Formats: sequence, structure tokens, C-alpha cells
Amino acid sequence: MKRKAKIIATILLLCSSFATAQAQMLYIPDGVIDTTKHATVGLKPAKEVKTVTIFKATELSDHYANGVVLSAFKGKLYCMWQSSPKDEDSDDTRVVYSISRDDGNTWSKPMTLAAPSRDYYCTSGGWQVWGDTLIAFIDTWEKGLSPRGGKTCYMTSSDGLKWSKMQPVRMIDGSEMNGVLEQDPYRLPDGRIIGATHFMPGLHVCPVFTDDPRGISGWQKGQFEAEDIGKTSREIEPSQYLQPDGTIVMLFRDQSSSFYKLVSVSKDRGETWTKTTLTSFPDARTKQCAGNLPDGTSFIVSCPVPAKRRWPLVLHLSDDGKKFDKAILLRSGNPGDLPSRSYDGRYKTLGYSYPKAIIHKGKLYISYSTNKEDVECTIVTIAKPKTTTAQKRKKYEFQRNLPVYADSLIAHLDYPMAWENSGIKKFSKWKKAARQKVFDCMLMPPPPPANGYQAKVLFEEQRDGYKARKIEIRLSQYYTVPAYVLIPDGKGPFPAINLLHDHGAHLFIGKEKMIRPLTCEDSTVIKDAEEWLAGYEGQFFGDYLAKNGYVVFSADAPMWGERGQKEGPRRDRYDMIAGNMMMYGIDLSAWMTYDDIAGTEFLAQMPEVDASRIGCTGWSMGAYRAWMLAALSDRITASASVCWMVTTDEQMSFKYDRTENGGFANCIPGLRRWMDYPHIASIACPKPMLFINGSQDKLFPVPGVEKAFSIMHNVWNSQKADHCLETELWDITHSCGLKAQKRVLDFFKKHL
Repeated sequence: MKRKAKIIATILLLCSSFATAQAQMLYIPDGVIDTTKHATVGLKPAKEVKTVTIFKATELSDHYANGVVLSAFKGKLYCMWQSSPKDEDSDDTRVVYSISRDDGNTWSKPMTLAAPSRDYYCTSGGWQVWGDTLIAFIDTWEKGLSPRGGKTCYMTSSDGLKWSKMQPVRMIDGSEMNGVLEQDPYRLPDGRIIGATHFMPGLHVCPVFTDDPRGISGWQKGQFEAEDIGKTSREIEPSQYLQPDGTIVMLFRDQSSSFYKLVSVSKDRGETWTKTTLTSFPDARTKQCAGNLPDGTSFIVSCPVPAKRRWPLVLHLSDDGKKFDKAILLRSGNPGDLPSRSYDGRYKTLGYSYPKAIIHKGKLYISYSTNKEDVECTIVTIAKPKTTTAQKRKKYEFQRNLPVYADSLIAHLDYPMAWENSGIKKFSKWKKAARQKVFDCMLMPPPPPANGYQAKVLFEEQRDGYKARKIEIRLSQYYTVPAYVLIPDGKGPFPAINLLHDHGAHLFIGKEKMIRPLTCEDSTVIKDAEEWLAGYEGQFFGDYLAKNGYVVFSADAPMWGERGQKEGPRRDRYDMIAGNMMMYGIDLSAWMTYDDIAGTEFLAQMPEVDASRIGCTGWSMGAYRAWMLAALSDRITASASVCWMVTTDEQMSFKYDRTENGGFANCIPGLRRWMDYPHIASIACPKPMLFINGSQDKLFPVPGVEKAFSIMHNVWNSQKADHCLETELWDITHSCGLKAQKRVLDFFKKHL
């Protein structure tokens, strides 16, 4: 009996220890705050804090405001919130937004972003920024539905003023997201977006994730067990942050009124989650926000009181994402700080409700509603990043994404095969030698098909002035490649364009980014392609060229579209697979270029094509592919590249905030020891070439662009062909809008 009792005691001790460990997932150490002091939890006002009012309710305005969310876009701040004349979640609730052009000091009058309809009312769903596009999420709630629930939609804008029509956010299978996405999804360092959705019926939360950088499609549910308490789950309204080891921590409001936070963690990028645990972190049973400062410090903004009292508002900080041992008072409950409520309304709670935060220009901007009627923002100046944090060694060899000796490596790049350095006097001889050097560095080419392309037409449809075909061609003994071809109506042969798709960290579609998908495609593919058009200002580039008399060919590159991974597209797997291909002696980027060359050869033998008038073009990675193809294929007569040209010394240095994020898509082993990007492009000389880059494009530093342009002009000028090289630096971000497409078309009209 004694032995049995001892075993039971041991088990109880272990269970107790485990429970304590779980509760210590995050906590506030004793002495940091004092919850008995209701107005301030014992904290003093901080000097680094400033509060501005974005909107103040008046007799002539709406009297209800909540769900305040900020975003930064093209140098301005945008703030959205749900607004109604009097009550929370009434049938007349709409989403409004305001703009600040001076870093949040002053704000425009609210403008309607989404109005209610006969069937639903709208609430704020947050923002995402992707390249040149601002994406606004709108939650639509069906009127009269019981239990209450909603769906998530989105709108896009390139200027923050003119907005697209509202469309549904979609899951990985193409279905509409049947729930409300929480307002502050978190973008992981590898680009994946993590968030949580309250799914219908009712509001039952589940973590979700997507590898779509826009956050408008491809959402998947994580493996998560929520506690069902009827119309909602116990866990609702979460936010999340990263611990130093990459663990994702998701915090939840406890709808069962424990007045302490619930927590779950994921160690596999949001795909599986632990069962939620009740922590010792006090919470006023309200929505919170969390995240990471630039130095990795974890932060939580909440009302840390174990009662239904939404004040004070406090910023909590932690080095390890567990012990939140620093607290900053943002707003107190003192009469001089927290005003009395001016107007009555359903569910209008006194205090600071539903904070959300962003980092902008070295400051933390925390937006919220005060008394659910005024919209305010507290701005916190962030201390300079710490030099050391947990899990870091004093000695290291790599910083950011580069070796610490990057400058030394750059200094030793002398490019001996560049035209001006090679010592070869005859330009044609240099071109032949330089091209061969590129091919040598590209390693083993894919073996050509034994019996030709074996082209098959899988589907054909008539469009306005041209036919659209989906074909399959054999480009290698190893594989066939799906492609789209557009053929103008009338008598050929026609000039032709090999249209090369972009990267965009979005691998689900490839050719469909450039040419409107044929009706034989799955609805998910069609919808994804339509949504991707934001980077092209709503126009399919390939269809635009076909309407203007060009045969257009576009194929999936390896890892994109129908050449992707069986398990589904994941950006992080691209680098892993590219590394594995190197183990076979194959460079995946080189095979992309080899396929582009082979695809051009196929295009040249089509009876509808004038083989002497073939061009190529693309944006971003497609632009890189275009000038590489022009340099390595004699079939190409003229080439146009939008937003991809730079020199290595500027791209791969510590001079700028952004460094290259693993360029397997444009990595040819050892080639940089012989030539830089503009030297390779110069193999195309004296062909007509157009290069457009953006002065606001963060991917390609302007000094590097200007150096590259100068190098190429020197080469074309040496061959008395400088009139054939057109280089332009526009005031644009990384994009290929209607103006750029028109410029490319005019270029081809001149040279093809």
C-alpha cells in the first residue's frame, strides 16, 4: 500500500509540474504590475508614449466605432474601423477608413470603404500589403443569422482611393472562407501568413495559414482542438508572436470568463497546435494584439486585469516570449486620461477596446477605440535593437542573409569574362566564348526528347480576336510541360512572344499569371489567376499582346503551376528541392532557362509564327528569364524586361535594409566569378533590348540599377548599337502595370 501511495503521489507531482510548466508558457513576474491599482496597475506614465485622436464622435457623426486596424502603404498610414450610428453590430454597420500623410499626426475625414447591403452588414477585417497593392479585408455578417457568423472578403487598391469590387477570401480548395479572419495575420520570416478564423456555424476559432503572399487565397486550417461552448468556442479573438526558436505562440481571449489568457503553440509553421492552456497572465476578456519588434522582442498589448474592466491599456515586452518582465503604460483609467462616454449604445463598453498594432518607421503604432466611440492611436518610440538576445552566440560568421565577409567577396569579383575585361578583341568571338561560359556554369542540361516535341492540344477556345489553346509539349526525355498559346485570328505568320511568368513567392499558378486561364481549368485556378492580376493592374499581359496581333506562348517554369509539388505549393520547399536537384548535378534555375530556350524553339516551328520575329518579355523573375533567354538564344530578335536588373555589389551587400532572400531562382553556380548580370545580358548585343526598373522598387537598389544600365550601354555603344538599348528608371514600385505593358507593346511594334 505504501508503494502504491508513493506512485500516486509521484504521478500527482508530475502532473502538477507539467501544469505549472504549461502555465509558464507566458507570464508576468511578480512585481511588474499591481492589479489592485485599478487605474494604472501600478505603472507610471511613460515618456516614449504619445496618443493622437483619429476620429472623435460628434452629434453629427456616427456614435459607434470599434475594430480599429492600421497599415502603412506607399508612405501613408491607413486606419479602418467599423462604424454605425449608435449600436454595435447593427444592420447599418459599415467599414470606414482614414488616411494620414504625416506619420499619424493628422488624419483625413472618414471615408466609406464597405457599405452594408440588404443581406449583410460589414465590419473591419484588417489589411495586407503586397507589392504595389493595398488589400483591405472586410467581414460580412448575414443579417438575422442565428447563431451569428460571417465571412471574409477583400478589396484591392493601388492608390488607397479607388477600390476593386469586394470578393470572397478563399481556402486552399477554392471554397469561400466560411468564417471571419482575425484582423492581424502574422507574416513569418519565410513569407507564410499565420492567422485564425472564427468559422460558422457560430464563431468557432481555428488557426489558419496560407502561402499566398496576398493572404486572399490558399488558406488551410491548422490541426487544432477548440473547446465548444455553444454559439462560440471558448477560445476567441487571438493574436500571435514568435519566440526566439521559431515557436509560434497564439493568445486567446477566454470566453468562459476566467479573466486570464489562453495559449496554444505551434512548432511546424502553424500546421499543428497544442491544446490551449490557461495561463497566469491576467486579461479583461477582450481582444488583444501581439507581435515582435524588429529586434525579435515579443510584445503583447492588452488590459491586464482579472476583471471585465477595459483599462488600463498596457504594452508588455519579453526577450524570450515567455517572461513578460517589462510593462509600459499606454492609457490609464484616470479621469484626465479616460474620458466619460458621450453617447449611449448597445454594448458600448467604457475603456480601451480591441487594440491592434503595427511597426512603422521605428515606432509601434497601437490603434484602438475609446469607449467604442472615439478612434485613437498611441505611438511608442521603440528603443534601439539589442545587440544580443536569447539563442545567439557572441561569435558568428553570418549576418542577416549574408556572410560577414560579403564586402571582401564583392571586392574580389573582377569578372574576367566581361566584354571589357576579357581581352578578346572580336565581339563575335567574345559572344561565343561568353555564352559557352554561361552554359558551362549551368551544369548538365536536360536531355532533349528523342522524338521531337510531341505537342498535344488539350483544349481550345475562341476569344475576342484570337484563339486560346492549352497544349502539352515534351521539352525533355524526362518531362512534358503544359503551356498556353494564343493565336490571332486571320492569316499568319505572325510575330510571336515567349511570355515568361514571375516568381512572386506564389507557386500555385505560373502560365496563368500571364494568360487568362482557359475555361477547362479548375475554378480555383481561374480565381487565383484573377486575384493575381493586382500586380498587372487587372490586365492579363498575354491576352493584351494577342489582341494586338502577336502569337503568345507561356509555359510553367519548374516548381510553378502544373509543374509544382504533389503536396501543394510551399515557397520554403523551393529552396530545399533546388538543393536536392544540385545533388543530382542539376541546377534548377538553369533548367528553367534551358526550358525557356526549348520553348522558344518550339514557338519558332509553329506554322502560325514568323520565326524571324520572335521576342520575349516578363516582369520580376520573368524579366530575368527574358534577358537570359535573349542572351542565350539566337531565336530571340528583341527582348523587354520589367523590374529585374542590378549589379551584384549592390544586391548582395549590407548597404540596404533588404538583402537577397536566397536566389535559387536566378542562381547559376560559379557564374558570378566570370560575369555579372549586365555582362551576361550584354551577350544579346546588338539586339534591341528594353529594360524598365522602378526607383521605388525595394528589391533592386537604384545605384545597382544605374551601374548595370551603364555597363550595358558601354557594350552596345562599343558595337555602334546604343540606339538599340533602351533603359528607363520609372517612379514605380516592383510592378508591371498598364503603362509598362503599353511601353513593352510599343517596343515590340517597333522591333518585331
